[in-house]
Amino acid sequence: MSEETVETFVNSQADDLTRVVRLLVAVLRTSLPEEQSLRRREILKHHPGLRSRIGQLLTEVEQAVGSVLRERSGPGSGDHLAPTAGDSGTLQTLLMLSGAITKHAFSRHHEDEAQPLETCLEDSIALFRRWSTRRDDISHRTRCLDSGERG
Repeated sequence: MSEETVETFVNSQADDLTRVVRLLVAVLRTSLPEEQSLRRREILKHHPGLRSRIGQLLTEVEQAVGSVLRERSGPGSGDHLAPTAGDSGTLQTLLMLSGAITKHAFSRHHEDEAQPLETCLEDSIALFRRWSTRRDDISHRTRCLDSGERG
């Protein structure tokens, strides 16, 4: 992972989820360059079994990014993504969610040549946020009903 990629991540003003999705995509782009996406789309159309290889690549990228983030966000780094003693799974969860969003965006991008990857990324992030907000709202209403409150 280049220093420039890490600096872009560190200096981003976006929320953590968007930052990690963008970091995963930047690292993926070293193996899956944008200029080859049309050719890759054609190959995937004729050999759909190769989609699993892209999923494997993303899993490897998640692991590599996780290692780098853990190293850079160690004790004393001041990075709020650093795992804490009471919450060691936060970074791993964020990586997994970001990976799922990235997989969704790439699959849409490879299925629809009219959709640029950037659009697919924004749509996938927004879809996750809508689902997450709706799920939180449903959970809140359920808790209110269980406790006899009105929500």
